[in-house]
Amino acid sequence: MKRNGSRRALKKQASKPLEAAPDKPAEQLNPEQKVAVTAEGPVTAVVAGPGTGKTKTLVARIAWLVEEQGVRPDEITAVTFTNQAALEMRQRLEARLGGRRAVSRMHIGTFHAICLELLGEVRLIGQGEALEIAG
Repeated sequence: MKRNGSRRALKKQASKPLEAAPDKPAEQLNPEQKVAVTAEGPVTAVVAGPGTGKTKTLVARIAWLVEEQGVRPDEITAVTFTNQAALEMRQRLEARLGGRRAVSRMHIGTFHAICLELLGEVRLIGQGEALEIAG
């Protein structure tokens, strides 16, 4: 469950202008980023320090998967550590891929948000019920 303060922060962040997205996914990337963008495996982890272009690399990777490899948006999950990074990634992908509709079926968020989304309407049991089932 989100708190109102975090919603306001996200809305404020969303109102900031977007950087122009590159025309091609692998443009303006260093050699290591290009390797990550075009990696053949189904899972790619981009691990780097602050300000090194992780979001840019992931956006280029997702765009490459959709535009060049024919991966359906609903088959893509992008996990970030912060809500701000998830929002920025979503905005950049919307700019790159043609708006909200193109990105709406992707799973983009923090570990917690994605897990909550995957759980959906799962009913959690209480300690007493858990002990009863275990007993």
